[in-house]
Amino acid sequence: MTVYLVDMENIPHAWANLLDACREDDRIVLFYTDRVSQVPIILMEKVTRAHVTMEYIKCFDGPNGLDFQLVTELGYRVAKDPSAEYAIVSQDHGFDVVVDYWDQRGVQAKRIVPSIAEEGGAFPLYNAGGGIEVQDVDFSNPESFRNFLYWRLYNKIPKREISSVAAIMLDAMEQGDGYTEDRRLSCRFTYLDRTLRKKYGGERGAKLRDRIKTVSHEVFVLNLTMDTEEPPLWADTGESEICQKPEVPQTPEDAVRVPLSALDLPESKRETIQSIILDVLTSGVDRQKSAIYRRMLSAFGREDGTETYRAAKGVIETILSTPEITPVTEG
Repeated sequence: MTVYLVDMENIPHAWANLLDACREDDRIVLFYTDRVSQVPIILMEKVTRAHVTMEYIKCFDGPNGLDFQLVTELGYRVAKDPSAEYAIVSQDHGFDVVVDYWDQRGVQAKRIVPSIAEEGGAFPLYNAGGGIEVQDVDFSNPESFRNFLYWRLYNKIPKREISSVAAIMLDAMEQGDGYTEDRRLSCRFTYLDRTLRKKYGGERGAKLRDRIKTVSHEVFVLNLTMDTEEPPLWADTGESEICQKPEVPQTPEDAVRVPLSALDLPESKRETIQSIILDVLTSGVDRQKSAIYRRMLSAFGREDGTETYRAAKGVIETILSTPEITPVTEG
């Protein structure tokens, strides 16, 4: 038996797709507040047809009030039935420590996010030990892969933009064939950045790029692990052009800025790093990596500069090893 504890403030409607995957002995416990007040008729119809046991718990208001009450209820239920499996249904990463806590005590626990596909189901988002698990996603199936993208973009960008941004990401994954893995990643980030800016304008496109940088890095790396001799799995979907030639960065600024955009660093810091790298590349100095490191220490201070360099080291090495942009010669 699996007990699903649903954070309706975080996932007000998509949780209903779990009903298609539930067994008759499973339970769904909905935690809600006055802020969760509108329920679509189509969702109500789905609930009334379900054969799974449903429970409803109205939570007291307050900062993180629903979260605390959900965790309290989880502990109460574990005490009554430690043999059951418990799934917290939420996109809130704060619940992950709760999953680890119960796992250390021999309880089956995980956090999941419902699939937004019509056929229902869920992606296991967090199990004990951490990390995203994607073994239940069929990457050979275009619909499964696209739904995986939709799920990862959900709650990161406006919902009206999910479909078009996902299509751009799928197109980006066709860039760079024939290059090394690092070079292919660079081509894909370049394509993503340019296409988002072209479609949404420079400022808005850059904001969307930053919001999805974790997702884009994840799916681009996952895609590199697939068999590159097979045709692209989304080639016959009609949503992207097939086998575009890889886009090579046309300016040194693009070639440096785009890989840096994947780093989890403030934009102002990335801009400073970009300026440092470009300056070193145009200066003609030897031992460019050491020169970049020294200048980062000067810009950010020894402690912060060292940590920042470590965070950006892999990207810096990729940039310096790209023949199309290094060395960069002045005008």
